[in-house]
This record gives sequence, structure tokens and C-alpha cells, in this order.
Amino acid sequence: MRNIPELMAIAKNKRVGVFGGTFDPIHFGHLIVAEAIRERCRLDTIIFLPARLHALKDNQRIESAQHRVKMLQLAIKGYPEFVMNDIEIRRDEVSYTVDTMSRLREEFPDDQYERFFLMGSDNVEQLHRWKEPQRLLETCSIIAFGRAGVAETYRNSPFFDQLQFVDVPQIDISSTIVRDRCRSGESIRFLVPPEVRNYIEDKALYRE
Repeated sequence: MRNIPELMAIAKNKRVGVFGGTFDPIHFGHLIVAEAIRERCRLDTIIFLPARLHALKDNQRIESAQHRVKMLQLAIKGYPEFVMNDIEIRRDEVSYTVDTMSRLREEFPDDQYERFFLMGSDNVEQLHRWKEPQRLLETCSIIAFGRAGVAETYRNSPFFDQLQFVDVPQIDISSTIVRDRCRSGESIRFLVPPEVRNYIEDKALYRE
């Protein structure tokens, strides 16, 4: 699903951040966080990695991969530092982060790239429950993002010293808020990019 200019853009870069999620739908909060981390961590590229299935969510309520991918593409179009990778969308089963990052390690080898996985800081205390967390840390560095000062909250985590904590703007927008407003017929202007809003309205997404 990536075009040639996107592949060429990645090929020139060295520090690559991977931002995973269902993006159901993608909204300005996602984009603001991605841009803040890109700047503060000096990343050349942010790869948005939409999941087909989520290990911890009710997948029956997740919008189709086709619609989520299209909205993501519309949201990042025109921003060469942002690209999308469909490695998880192409898999029929749940994708675990450690397996995905291992596959991306083959695509972006150690001698050419530094790989960073972007993770909300609220996941830090659950990291020990993820599949093979230590192997994950061997495939990439983890950037845990959250509000200012949140790092101290997780100092007792067994992985604390292996994580990089980054403060990001706190934007009170979530995909749940966007979906709920769509269902109630309320405006989602200024919550999602105009192209995404037009797509949601045109396809009548997130309505009862």
C-alpha cells in the first residue's frame, strides 16, 4: 500500500519511529503526538502501523481495515515524514509487537537504521505482560510518551532504565470521543483532519 516516493523517503532515513494502533479513526491527537516525538527525538520518519486485530480490544467493534487505512492515508498525505506500513493489516491474526518489530528489523536492518517503537506511557506498567518484552527491547528502542513528569510514576518498572520517556502535549481527543460524536450526530470538526471528516461523512462511518 506504500507508493514509490514513500519507499524512497524511508530509504534515505536513519532514525525511524513506529507508531502502532487501531487508528479508529486517526485524529489530531495522534498527529500532534507523532510530530512532537519526531522533533524531540530527532526521528527522520514516523511509520504509522495500523493493526488489523487488537489483542486487548473487542475486534467486532473495530471499523474495517480498508476504511481505517484510507483515513490514515488521507490524514498523512502531504507530510513526507509520515508514512504508513501495512505489515499488520496483511495478517489475518492478532499481531504482537515483538513479532512485528522483528519483521521490521529485516526491512530496516541494524546497520542502516535505528528503530524506535512509540508507546503510551500508560503501557509501561503492563509491559512485563506483553509477549517477550526483553526480546522486543533487543529489536528496538522504546519511546514512552505522556504528560510532563509521568516518568517518575513508573520508576519501579523492571524496564524503566531501558526506556526513553518523552513529554508530549496533552490533547483531550480520543478515537472513542470521535466515534461517540459521530453516533450522536455531533460535529467532529477540529478533532480530525478535514479529509478524514469528509471521508467519515461520505461513508457514513460510526453511525448506529
